[in-house]
Order: sequence, then C-alpha cells, then structure tokens
Amino acid sequence: MPGKDIDFDKWGIGETIERNYLRVPVNQRSYAWHRENVDDLYADLRNAMNHGDPEYFLGTMVFIRCDDGTLEVADGQQRLATTIILYAALRDYLADDPSQRRLYESISQQFLSAYDMHSDSDRAKLKLNTSDDDYFYRRVILPPDHTDRMEKCESRKPSHLRIEEAAKFAARWVSQKITDETKPDRQIENIRSWITYLTKSAQVIVVIVPDAAKAFSIFETLNDRGLKLSQLDLLKNYLYATAAQKDRLDDIRSRWDEMVGTLEANGLEERSLDYVRQLWISFHGHVKADDIFSRIRNWAKTPGKVVEFGDMVSQNSAPYAAIINPSHPLWSKNQHTHATRDCIRILGESLRVDRIRPLLLSTLMTFDRKATEQTFRLCVAWTVRFLIVGGIGSGTIEQFYANAAQEIRSKKITTPKQLADQMKRHVPADREFEDQFARVTVSRNYTARYYLWALELATRGDKDPMLVNADDPDRFDLEHVMPQKPSGQWSISEEDHSQLVKRIGNLTILEKKINSDLKSDDFDVKQPAYAKSSIHLTRGLSDMTGWSKHEITARQTKLAALAPKIWTLNVRA
Repeated sequence: MPGKDIDFDKWGIGETIERNYLRVPVNQRSYAWHRENVDDLYADLRNAMNHGDPEYFLGTMVFIRCDDGTLEVADGQQRLATTIILYAALRDYLADDPSQRRLYESISQQFLSAYDMHSDSDRAKLKLNTSDDDYFYRRVILPPDHTDRMEKCESRKPSHLRIEEAAKFAARWVSQKITDETKPDRQIENIRSWITYLTKSAQVIVVIVPDAAKAFSIFETLNDRGLKLSQLDLLKNYLYATAAQKDRLDDIRSRWDEMVGTLEANGLEERSLDYVRQLWISFHGHVKADDIFSRIRNWAKTPGKVVEFGDMVSQNSAPYAAIINPSHPLWSKNQHTHATRDCIRILGESLRVDRIRPLLLSTLMTFDRKATEQTFRLCVAWTVRFLIVGGIGSGTIEQFYANAAQEIRSKKITTPKQLADQMKRHVPADREFEDQFARVTVSRNYTARYYLWALELATRGDKDPMLVNADDPDRFDLEHVMPQKPSGQWSISEEDHSQLVKRIGNLTILEKKINSDLKSDDFDVKQPAYAKSSIHLTRGLSDMTGWSKHEITARQTKLAALAPKIWTLNVRA
C-alpha cells in the first residue's frame, strides 16, 4: 500500500471483513438502513452476478488505523453491517444440514467472528456503536442455536428494529432468491457463488488513515473527484474533522448523535437536512439547501465554533420535532396551551406547510407560554391568507418568515405585537383576503375541510373557530354540491364545471350516513338529504331554489365575509 499517512487499496467487501477486525466509533450513528436499502444492495449484487460482471463497485470506505490493529469505520458502516447480515443469513440456512458443517463454520470464522487468543474468546469481525453492538452481536453474529441468540426483536429502539428487519429480509432473500432450486447440490453451489462474489468481486476502495482529522477531511477530496456526498454528509465530515484538530471530536460526535437520535425517535431521520437548514435560518437568516454546507463551514471555522454548532443542533432537535408533531410529549407537560398544540396540528395536518418552521422554532425557543400561543395563532392566520391570495412565490414567503425568525432569535423582536406589525407589510390585508376568498378554488381536500369546519363554527357563533378540531373523516365527507362527476341531470358545460366544482361555495361537510346514497344526483334530489344534516352550512342548502354559478358565487361571497374575522391579523389577548 503506497503512502506514508494514507493507504489506498481495492478489496472485495468480504475480503475487507475477513482481513480485519472493524469497529464503529462508540458515538457514531446507529444502523440506519431500511428494508428498501437492503433490497437495493442485494438486488444490485444479484444483477451483477446474473450478467456475469467480474466486478461490482460498492464505493469507497474510509477507516482509521488504531493502535491495537483494529480499523475504526469512518465511512462504510451501513454497507459492512448489511453484508455481514447476509453472510449470517447464509450461515443460518446451513445450520440444520450436517453435510455442510465445514461451510457453515467457514462462514462463521471468516466473516462473522473469529477466535482471539488474547481474550481467549470469539471476537466479532464488526463491532457497532454502544447502542447497537450487543443487539447486533446476539441477533446476527451468534449462531442460531446459541442460548443468547435473539430471534425476536425485544428492543424497541429504532435501529434495533431496522437490524431485525434487515436480518429477516436477508433470511427471505437466501431462501427465495439464492437457494430457490429443487436440487440440494444446486442450492449449495449458489451459496458458494454468493460467498465468492461477496468476498472477491463486490469491491470497495479502502482508504486507511492515521487519525480522525485525516479521515473526515478526505471526504471533501473524494467529493470533488466524483463521489457525490449529500450536504449533510459533507457538513458532518467537516465538523468532525475540524473538532478533531483540538481533541473535540467526542464533543461534536455526542451532540450530532443526540440530534440524529432525537430525529430518528420521532420518525424524522429523512428530514435531517431540512432540520439543519431550518435551524440555521432561525438563527442566521435565509439560506438555500445547496448553500447550507458552505454557510456553516464559513461560520464554524474553529473547534470551539463547531461544538457551539453542535449545541445548537442538539438543543433544538426536540423542539423541532414538537413543531411537526402535535402529539409530541412537549405539548403534554403543561408548558404550553392546548391552543398552541392546535396551531401545530392545523399547520401540519390541515395546511401542510413547512416554510414557516424556522419562525415557529425561534418562537418556541424564545417566547414565553402566552406569547408563543399568540404568535402561533398569527402563523395560522398568515398561512391561510398566503394560501388563499396566492401570487406570492413560496421563496418570497420563506424570506419573510426567515427574517422574522432571525429577529426573534437576536431579540430585535420581543413581542407578538412587534412581530405582527412587521408582518403586516407582507401579509394580505382584510379586503384583499376577503375578495380573493370569494373567488378561490381549493384543490386539496384536507385544506378545504379545515376551511369549511372553521366557517361552520363561525356561523354558529363560536369564539375561536380558527382552531376547530371537529373534522372526522370516518363520520363526515367533503361534499361537492355540484358533483365531481355530474350525471346527465346536471346541465352544465365542461368548462363551467371545471371552474366551479372546487370553489368553496360549492363545498360543504356532510355525514357519511346521509351522503352514501346521493352520489351524483341532481340538486333537487340532494336537498332533502341536506335538510337532515347536523351541519349548519349544509342545512342552509336545503333552502336554495337551485344550484348554478349564481348560487355558488353568492354563497361563497357570504362565507368570505367571515374569513378575515376567523383568520384575524390581531394579536389575541
């Protein structure tokens, strides 16, 4: 291997496992692959074998050389663990066949665990992080007849569930794709072919470096030469490399892994980059996703700044999960009002917007209980107004929210009233909002249902219709008075139908038990059913003399007059 500090070689992935004892740093990310990732790896290998490809490239792996001869895995954990899971599944398939005992033992000793004379015990070829290692060893490495073998997933940690899922999938892959032959000798031949291909032909570029700083700095070089890493990968590697210069690697690792663990526990692991970007926006203003790495790198130039950034991502991760999930434990600790939680529910489930999250996060981390509720109410009102009026680019709206979020973090804005006054320059005013509400069509059913329930409560005189929580899709339908697929009884042109069918004036809420028989009937047939409804807006339709563009427009204009009062720009006392 050439080079004094950095060694390069090309090995089969099985050969990499066979030659070395490998360990994942104790604080590195846990096993993260889902079934589809495992399937992709195995399917790609199978296709390469079926096409007779002498080599299949699995990318680059980076290791740190340790004093005891072990290689620490800086990059490659998911591929290594998933390959070992497949080796284990091949071994387990042979467990009940005495004639294949030597092959069974060969797989175990070469790729799973080997005798270590220093400890006088078997030693796993791959040791995972603190959270996963014991589970991985018992579920995957140990032979199937061992008393400590875990055949069932007893732990509920997300990474353990993924290991269990991968192990079960690998077992099915072996039985259904590798040994799907009628003759036993052909089954064994296929197993041997897979072992040989994994060991020699499924190749990786192995990079071995002397320390963590070189391990993480090498990623940018690889990226510049064609190994395209995500913004999040680049950021993590930069932070680790910078921290390692002053022995702060463990500090940033623990904070980064705390962030990842919190996001994973809330089902948000796929949104990690979104989180980092929206968190950065809440502190430092707007940035595009493609620029987030360079912005943070230019700011966090020292190990101290890197650890400060680590504090940011770890401390804000749970609040970020809470502004996405109205069922998050944060809302049940009496630190915030039910109204605040209702705002989160509406923004996430009924309006489904994410560009406002930096503002929500800044508010939650800065304002007190009452001011947080007041601001979240304003956020719902602003969101509805932007959605109804339209014509404002989503990037522009995001800029408005980003500026406000940054000013809250920097204490330039300290009250909801100051925030409301600033946003009034950007948010559609009452007249514009009402005028557009009178003409708007709504294509998203979940949003239309929210608007209608809020309007329903407003017609009943409810004091807080904006935070309505009455929607129940199991009991109520979104009813199109003029049907989406009108029968021949409806005399209307195709052009007029397309313009009117999703107007708010043509929509209402109706009990499923009433709606089940209406289908696309004529308005005169529907009216008696509407009269039976418990919904005020729907019962009012029974008094109409007909249903055409005129009636739809008149009804929507009447409803529009309620909108500025429901989604008010005033700060609630």
